[in-house]
Amino acid sequence: MSVDPDEQKSLSELFYEAFQIHTDIENTSEPTNSEANQISIKRGIKLSQIVQSRTDELRLFSTNEEVGEISSINLKYLLSPSICGVLTSLVQTAREERKSLLISAEKLIFQFLDRCKDYNIGPIKDIERCLNVDDSKTVKNNPRDLASMNAEREAKIAKFKRNKELESRLKHLKSSLPENDSESSNVDDETLRNYWLAVIEKWIDISIENIGNISQEKEILSFWENMPDKNNPPVPAPSTSRNNKKPQNFILTRDKAQAAVFGAGYPSLPSMTVEQYFESHVAAGTLPDQGIGPSSGANGQQNGENSSDDESDDKLKKQREFDDWKDTHRRGDGNRMNMG
Repeated sequence: MSVDPDEQKSLSELFYEAFQIHTDIENTSEPTNSEANQISIKRGIKLSQIVQSRTDELRLFSTNEEVGEISSINLKYLLSPSICGVLTSLVQTAREERKSLLISAEKLIFQFLDRCKDYNIGPIKDIERCLNVDDSKTVKNNPRDLASMNAEREAKIAKFKRNKELESRLKHLKSSLPENDSESSNVDDETLRNYWLAVIEKWIDISIENIGNISQEKEILSFWENMPDKNNPPVPAPSTSRNNKKPQNFILTRDKAQAAVFGAGYPSLPSMTVEQYFESHVAAGTLPDQGIGPSSGANGQQNGENSSDDESDDKLKKQREFDDWKDTHRRGDGNRMNMG
């Protein structure tokens, strides 16, 4: 019977390998669903599960003790459920299996947050708010007033400042620590304890953020599951009386308004015939040849003819003079342009 090589490794080696896998997944530029990342994620889940199984067998943690009773070397194993849960949420599965996988990841992260609450590690109010899912949903459904919005804003600002201070503290503590516990005898116990407590606080924020993402994804999956036909969305049935109706004229709103004002378009209908229009204008005396006085009779016409004859004579005279001038002047005479 073959023995799993991972079972032969120490608890510390298993933890650090799983911890490093999560760090690499977070910092890689490759997509999470790539084949290489998925292999690493599944290996990290396996290692974390072994760590959890061994810590349970050794009874390293108990709800009846305080955080000061946990040895500095064993503090890091509190992270195993959350590491396993976060990596589980990154596994790519079929849509039908996704919700059950998210529920498993959520339970693992809740296990980590429950332990942090029992040991009074990190922001307890944020942990309780995350664990109390029913209350958080009630708050979301109620309309928020200005006071609650300001309180939420102040909480986000405080969290941002706390994270900045935590990152600075982690960077300072990590510089004085070895990469694994094999050299822990050379490290001050208080420094080691402060480092892992800071890492646990950071993972509390990571866990709360992942719980929020899991909740949103579960809501989307529930909406998809409640669809009548997931593969074929419902299509409205055609109306039986549609063909019996006459097609209506399509008029844009702007054109319809213009038609109502200027009398153009579909609403405008003729109110009289052409003959009726002509007769009404004759009766009113508004036609072009009506209302012209006698002064514009034969004398006016004669004056118009005389003026037109005079204009034609002048025009003819000028044309003859121009013809005579062309006989004595060649074309181009007088043009001195471009000549030296």
